[in-house]
Order: sequence, then C-alpha cells, then structure tokens
Amino acid sequence: SAKKILLVEDEVLIALQKQRQLEQYNYHVQHVSSGEEAVEYVLSKSCDVDLVLMDINMGAMSGTEAAQTILRCKEIPIVFLSSHTEPEVVQKTEHISSYGYVLKNSSIVVLDASIKMALKLFEAKKKIEHSEAYRHKMFESSKFPIVVLEAENYTCIDCNAAALRIYDLNNKFALIGKTILDYSAAEQYDGVDSTLKLKSILQLAKTDGTAFFHWRNQKSNGDLWDTEIHVMSFESEGKILLQYSLFDVTEKRRLEIVKLNTQNRLTIQRSAIARLVSDSEMFESDFQDSLQKICRLMLDALCVSRFSIWQLNETQTELVCLALMDSENGNFSSGLTLETATFPMYFKSILAENRIISDDVFKNVQTSELFEYYTSENIHSMMDAGFFVKGKLTGVVCAEHRGEKRAWHPDEESFISTAAAIVGQIFDREKQLQLT
Repeated sequence: SAKKILLVEDEVLIALQKQRQLEQYNYHVQHVSSGEEAVEYVLSKSCDVDLVLMDINMGAMSGTEAAQTILRCKEIPIVFLSSHTEPEVVQKTEHISSYGYVLKNSSIVVLDASIKMALKLFEAKKKIEHSEAYRHKMFESSKFPIVVLEAENYTCIDCNAAALRIYDLNNKFALIGKTILDYSAAEQYDGVDSTLKLKSILQLAKTDGTAFFHWRNQKSNGDLWDTEIHVMSFESEGKILLQYSLFDVTEKRRLEIVKLNTQNRLTIQRSAIARLVSDSEMFESDFQDSLQKICRLMLDALCVSRFSIWQLNETQTELVCLALMDSENGNFSSGLTLETATFPMYFKSILAENRIISDDVFKNVQTSELFEYYTSENIHSMMDAGFFVKGKLTGVVCAEHRGEKRAWHPDEESFISTAAAIVGQIFDREKQLQLT
C-alpha cells in the first residue's frame, strides 16, 4: 500500500516540487510549513503518517528541535532534508534517531531510495524490538527457573522469577553476583568437593556447548535438596555466557532411594528365607544352636539391635526366652521369663493379630505394659510375630531397635511374619523328633 509522508518544509516552491515528485512515486504526501505544525500534526490522534521528511532550517522551531520533540512522544522514522553540507549542520542531526540525511537538490530517485531504506530500517528495528520484548517476556514468565552466568567467573548476572522461587529468594539482588556454590552443599553425592566438581562441569558446558548434571543444594537453614541442572553456553554482544535451568527432584530422588533400599532389603530377606527353609547347616547341630543361628541370621537381615525367640509354656502362663542375640556385644542369652498375666494387652494382641508392629513402643497401647523392659534396654521400636504349632500359639519372635524411633517398612513386617511361620515349622519338627 502507498506510504503516507509528512513533508515539513517552510519554502512553498520547494515543498510543492517535492510533493509532486513524491506523489508521482505513489506516496501520499501531507505538507506542513513549520516545526510547530509538524509536532502538532504528528502527535494528534488522527495522525497516520509512516515517515517524516524534515527540513532542518526553519523559523522559530528548527527541524532538529521538532524531531526531538516528536521522538520524545512517538516512535516514527524521520529523514532530514537540507541544502547544507557543512559538517556543523550535519552534526546537529547525529544525536537524533533519524533514518537519513538527504540534500534538497538530490534527484527523486535518490530521495525515493532514501525513504524506502528508512522505512525498511524502521521496520527491521520494530521487529528486533518485538523479538527482544518477546524473548524477555518468555524469560520472565517462564515456569522453568532460568539463571544466566558470566562464563569467566560463573557469577549470576540475571535470573527470572521462577529461579527466585526455587531458591526461596525475595529479589534478584540476592542471586545476582552469586554463584551456584553459594547455594550448594559442601560436597556432592560422590563425596567430591562442590567447588572442584562445578568448575569441571561448567568448563565442559563452555567447550561442548551444553551439560547436564545432578546437584545437591543447601538452604540457609541447612536443609539439603536435589536438582537436575541443564546448562548451555551462548554468545551475547561478543561475550560467552552460560544459562542454566534447574528442576527440584528432591522427591524423585527420595523415591528412587526408597525403591533401591526396598530392592536391597527384599534381596536380603529372600536370601534369609531360603536359608531358613533349605540350608541344612542351619539345623545340623542341636536345637539350641539352631535357634542361635536363626537369631544371628534375622539380626543381620533386619539390621536390628536385638533378635530373640520366645516360647510359651504349656499352660501359657509364662513366656520364656530361648535365644536372644544382641548386636552390641554379639553375645547370646536366654532364660528371661515374662508372666503373661502381667501383660494381658500384649498377649491378647498377639493372639488376635499374630503380630505387633510398633514404631514407638511407649505410645502403643499393645506394648506400653512392657515399659520397664523397654526402658532398661533403651528400646524404642519393635516387631513381634507369633508362631503356631498345630494351630496353637507356641511362641514369639521379636526384633527390637534401640535409640531413635524406627519406622518399619511393609516388606519388613511381612518378612518377620514369614520368618515366624518358618520358626513354627521348626518347632513342630523338633517336637516330632522328641516324640520319636
């Protein structure tokens, strides 16, 4: 479509000539004869001009003054017209964002080319500004935390709001000038000093252009948290910078560790069950030695402080310890007796549920009756499972944990019940041997 030109020229004959020439080149031309009129026209609501051809030398308000006034309020391409080539005249326009300087005696071909070039430059400038604004908006509004670093000293020079949130900071000044190390743990997962590890990783990002790594961070209160960090290098204004995005994977890593620990426990438990069921060496000696071997095996499989096997007497009035192993001294003991009448809730629970699982023995009503026993041994958590012979409760296997409370895992609860059932079979077999 035809472009609309505002011609600012105080000499009427020159203005008419330029207007006629420009209209022959398919421009719509609006003429004003002073800088004041040009300012009023361009800043009016109805102004729709695409470019201003501004004469430099006019009356009260010069062309350069009018251009400065217009550009303070509105962004529009301005091309200066002048009959002067003196340096001091040309220099007046150098500090103004103009798009060209054309002599008045230039041909319409030169003027047309200058106008087209000015319009192209202005359009290109608008596209760049739009692109930069878009990139800045994307950067600031991104839900992904983004931090920009100096490539030489790895200090932060910019970050977005998401980065402030993940680092739990109030403003950019808390991060700008800092490095990743200021919010990192002293050592990483492999025990390597964070300073040495980060330097090698970021050097790799500079040479290869990108890097990905897991990183252990530390909050001001000392809490550790885990991240995955993606870093890339890029060039800006002749400088190499690094940009990294980070993602909080603390929960993901915790679940991975839980899964790995569960797999390790299950492997140990399966091995222990296999020995209880089929290892002839477990039972090649007398019954008492076999019970001690079972205690040692279960102590290691469950990583507990003590493991013991107890038997009810025929009248079920006493619970007698046949074998107890203590991990602190590696010694075995036996003979401790508990009166069932003294602990009715405990025995009622074992008969009803076959097992008692307690993270805190002092707050569990099923075990609180044994307060003195647990206190004397510094026991805070336990798992007891009853074993049966011919459908009759015959005894209990007991895993006890000293020190801080311990949360038992479901696989551990199932494991001690399975072990108790196998111990019941062993007692049944021993009873059959005694009868024969």
